[in-house]
Parts: sequence; structure tokens; C-alpha cells
Amino acid sequence: MDKPAKKVLLRPLERGLRVLAFLAEHSASLSDIARATDTPKSSLLDVLGTLVALGYAEHDGKLYQVGKQATTLAARLMGNNSLIYAASPILEALGSTTGEDVALARFDPVLRKLVYIHKVAGTHPIRFNMEVGDQRDLYSSNGGRVMLAHQTDDWIGTYLNETKLKAYTPNTLTDPALIWERLRNIRRQGADYSIEEMSEGGAGFAAPIYKADGQMISVLVITSVAPRAHRNSAYLLEKVKQAAEEISTQLGYAGAYPNT
Repeated sequence: MDKPAKKVLLRPLERGLRVLAFLAEHSASLSDIARATDTPKSSLLDVLGTLVALGYAEHDGKLYQVGKQATTLAARLMGNNSLIYAASPILEALGSTTGEDVALARFDPVLRKLVYIHKVAGTHPIRFNMEVGDQRDLYSSNGGRVMLAHQTDDWIGTYLNETKLKAYTPNTLTDPALIWERLRNIRRQGADYSIEEMSEGGAGFAAPIYKADGQMISVLVITSVAPRAHRNSAYLLEKVKQAAEEISTQLGYAGAYPNT
């Protein structure tokens, strides 16, 4: 009779996975990570250096946090297949019709950020680029604010109190009162757009996607460059709402869509 295969733990891999699992829920210093994962600092520096080099962790000089490659991998492992399958033909048509890049994004409750999970490139020669795995703050991006508007008022209040409301451009909303006003408008209108609020020269249009039980599962985003966005704002806002509603219907949602 064959003997059971002996369990062999590759220590560097084991440490790397334990560190990555910890970073998925915490931004932490070297000392905190060493203590939480029971890893000597000398070994931990090699592990963290490898994770940072590969993009699975980031280091701001003080704290380590999960990196873009890790969120990209997580997005692929999450239950996105049915969403992407249902949305892909609609995204392709939207990108072709508008000429702009279009994307799906989901809310990461651990990072408390928007994470892009799927992208379709548009046809305009000059477009505002985003990539799968990119993250955006909830308060400062159009897609993020759509996600934020779907949280409870208590959750939003806590988030705004605990988050450093950094200005990425002179147009970024950092006043909590103005952010609340924007969120109330999103709840009424069912969409949001911004021009040069998150980045100079960029613009975006976003609307929620609902699953059959009425819960928001994703946000549809159209990105554009500021000059075209100024010219076509009403058109692009209507297009993103129509496409998001169509995807929601494909997912079994039969409820009302705001202001359509």
C-alpha cells in the first residue's frame, strides 16, 4: 500500500503566504508584522522585499500594505466570472459606441476602496487609462462615490471621520458636507461623474450594477479625457446608466433604477 505523501512546508513560501494574509486585513509596520506572524525580522525583510518587488505588497516608508498585484489576484479569484460573462457584450458595445475605456469595479471592504476587476478598451486614440487591479478612494472618485452612496449613513459617517480626505487635484471634494451632498444626489440620480477631481486631465462616469436581490454588486465606469467629458457629459452619463441597467437586468434585477 502506498504511504501518504509526506507534508513538506516550504518555509519561505509559508512565511510569504502568512504575511500576505495578514496584509490583506492590516496596514502595519515591520515590527507589527513580525509579531503577528511570528517571523524573525531578518527573515521578514526578505519576504516583504520579495512581495514589494513583485507588486503583492507596497511600502510607504513606514507601513506595509497589500499591493496592486494582490488585489488583481483577489479580483480574479472572487466571484466575478458570472458578472463579467453577463457584462462583457454590453461593455464591448459601450466601448465601441462611446470610443472610451469602460470598466467594472467592485468594493473591497477590507481596503475600503474601489478596485477595478475588468476593462474593455475604447477606440479613441487618446484615452484616460486605468488597469485591472487599480484602486481608487471612495470619497474622491466617481465610481467610489457610487459605492459609498450605497452604504449606510452610519458607515459613511465612520468612513469620512477615519479617512484622510486628501486633495488629488484642486477639484477634489474634501469637505465632508460637500461629499454628503454629492452622495445624496447619487442616491436620487443613480449615477455620478467627475472631471479632473481624481487626476488632472481625467474624467469618469459611473453607475451601480445590481444583482437579483437588489444588492449592488459592482459599478460600471466610463473613463474619458477632460475636454471630451466637458463636451459629452450628458451623453456619457446617460450611456453609463443605460448600460448599468442593462447589465443589472441580465443578472436578474427587476427593480426600479433611479431616474430612468
